[in-house]
Amino acid sequence: MRHARPPMTTYEKFLQQAQQEMIAFEQRECEFRKQDRDERAARLHLPIDRAELH
Repeated sequence: MRHARPPMTTYEKFLQQAQQEMIAFEQRECEFRKQDRDERAARLHLPIDRAELH
């Protein structure tokens, strides 16, 4: 027998939405940093060793 999960409360919906927005923000921030780093390296004519970045 399966137990039905009760419907999400307003707080749970708000928390889920906030978590999704934070994940999206972190992904945009990571992409921005990568692009900024690549642009600065190109301006300074520095090679970027991708192995060192991880």
